[in-house]
Amino acid sequence: KRVRYTDDTAVENLEIGGRNLFNPNSVAGWSIGSGGTGVLVRDYSAGYSNTTSTRITTTGTYRFRYTLFHNINEISEYTVSFWYKSLSAFSISVEINDEPLSIITETSETEWKKYTYTKKISTYIGTYGFIQFDSRGIPNDFLISDVKVEKGNKATDWTPAPEDVQAAIDEAVVKATYWSIKASSPVIYKDAINAATSGTHTPVTV
Repeated sequence: KRVRYTDDTAVENLEIGGRNLFNPNSVAGWSIGSGGTGVLVRDYSAGYSNTTSTRITTTGTYRFRYTLFHNINEISEYTVSFWYKSLSAFSISVEINDEPLSIITETSETEWKKYTYTKKISTYIGTYGFIQFDSRGIPNDFLISDVKVEKGNKATDWTPAPEDVQAAIDEAVVKATYWSIKASSPVIYKDAINAATSGTHTPVTV
């Protein structure tokens, strides 16, 4: 019987989070900056794998910020991962809570590429939680997709934020109750959220 020695130094400091703090369906999450012009288009086209892409176009030192679902409440390592695709050229700084992670620079159009970076965050603890894309002065035009922000120092496979999952459940419930019978009156109501005309209904005998 052979005994094989395994070096465990590569895993002894590994911290895995998993909960995605970034919800691509949250319109309110995005805010804009200053120092030039910028256009952000959600659901621009098919994304890398799991989500549609968001297109970011800027000039000058413009920035786009996304407010996470929860403040970063403790000093810890956080990992940002996403796929990006350059449509012409761009150079941006990726940040969490105003702490720079790294710079991405592309000089021409590219296929989808993976970005992953981990950093210990110690600013705005308990006050804010946001990821930011800062233009570095040149015109930018690129797509991002499958964004994940998670606590820990290991990037895990993309998963939707819990709030995004709940939104999908709520939508499914609405569709399941598209037609509803109101016991107090002989009317079948077509839910306004799906109706061509709000309040559309069909009289029936009950």
